[in-house]
Amino acid sequence: MKTLYIVRHAKSSWEYEGIADIDRPLKKRGINDAHLMSKILSKRIEKPDVFLSSSANRALHTGVIFCENFQYPLSNLKIKRQLYSFSDGYLVKTVKALDDQFIRS
Repeated sequence: MKTLYIVRHAKSSWEYEGIADIDRPLKKRGINDAHLMSKILSKRIEKPDVFLSSSANRALHTGVIFCENFQYPLSNLKIKRQLYSFSDGYLVKTVKALDDQFIRS
């Protein structure tokens, strides 16, 4: 059975006018909160077999911080553009399609 942890990106910034939503960065508070939460979670849950992120700047930055604090190789962070829009049940399709190597017995 797969265990799924869903983490929303940390607090993002709205201070930059004229940039696309997908490009919005994290606020300083978001960066600090992502470090805090990932450090707490890294002590409470097993290290995930895979980290997935949408291609949004704020989601990727959050994912990088989580990888760092879980001591997970950044090269194994999987970026899925379709997760950005959360449309067509893509999250469910993505989880179901994960390689069996990520299923623990």
